[in-house]
Amino acid sequence: MTTQLPPDGVTGGAARPDEPPSRRVRKLSLLLDNIIESVPMGIIAIGLDGKVLAVNANAEFLFGLRRVYVIGESYEAALPASITPVFTKLKLGLQADKASADADATLSLPRNEGMQIGVSASHLLDREGKPQGYLFLCRDQSLSREVQQLRDLDQLKTDFLNTASHELKTPLTAIMAGVELLAADAGKFGPAAAPLFEVIGDSALRLNALVNDMLGLMRLESGRARLHACDCDVALVARDAIASLKETPRHKLCLDIPAGLPRVMIDRDNMLMALRHLLKNAVKYSPDGGEITLAVRVGNNEIEFSVADRGIGISRENQEKLWQKFFRVDTSYTSNFEGSGLGLAIVKHVAQLHGGTVFVQSEPGRGSTFGMRLPLRARASELVAAGE
Repeated sequence: MTTQLPPDGVTGGAARPDEPPSRRVRKLSLLLDNIIESVPMGIIAIGLDGKVLAVNANAEFLFGLRRVYVIGESYEAALPASITPVFTKLKLGLQADKASADADATLSLPRNEGMQIGVSASHLLDREGKPQGYLFLCRDQSLSREVQQLRDLDQLKTDFLNTASHELKTPLTAIMAGVELLAADAGKFGPAAAPLFEVIGDSALRLNALVNDMLGLMRLESGRARLHACDCDVALVARDAIASLKETPRHKLCLDIPAGLPRVMIDRDNMLMALRHLLKNAVKYSPDGGEITLAVRVGNNEIEFSVADRGIGISRENQEKLWQKFFRVDTSYTSNFEGSGLGLAIVKHVAQLHGGTVFVQSEPGRGSTFGMRLPLRARASELVAAGE
């Protein structure tokens, strides 16, 4: 078994049926060598006599070895002193008829001082199943722990947002109902009361929208969201999305829908939510007003929804981050714009649950186009399965 990389210019590609057997075997051997060298773990093979049979490049880096010096040597002499007791313990476990064994260790090397590694050991067998030695797979545990810590922190954040959102719903409902009652009798409180009640009511509505966005996004991110797909007239869905927005004096909302669009299996409520977010985004980032167009197109076995504006536009470096939750473009143009940064994240999740993708085309000062492309071939059962 060789662990050296193939010579320059030689790669292990797929063997062709018309090649001579010897060349096919050589190509397969080179391919296996490349696979072993590419595994993101240190691999060390030790014979039954305790001598090192093979070492891959990651093991060289991890333990500060040079394979040319350690192959054929006893593993106790070849490997760092801090790791050999672990290898010995695992080897004895395999000799006691265990199929595999695992252990943790701490390296004591100048370059990797204090590094925590995990070692998994198994029998090294030939093609007939006869034992030839032992195989040790060594991995850096610190990276795994850091990833797990990030996952734990993300889960804590999600749990906090979920709890906070649910706890805010009840007092928000009471505030909005109370302000509505007070505003009806605003004359009793003097001339300054009516504008104040209006500000309180608008603020409560914005907070309620934020809470609903957080709850909706967490539901979509949970992996348990189910799409209730139905046979929809997409032209009617687009019209309903525009009709649900408050009219603004500076903006003109337009529809661009060709005749004869097919009916499509989509989740109408989720699609309405996504289109409303695209439209509200277009309005918000077109502070000077102008035309905003919701277009629907069908072609290449997919349906495309897009919203185009003539607003401030977005730089290329910010476009990839737009679909992340809570991300907001930080520029002198946008610093005064209100928003949670959740709308486009919701749009992306709705598109993905439908088996589709999102896209953006934008240029600073010349407007933006945001949209979704969904497959026409999707059926209701597939959509529900995708959202489970």
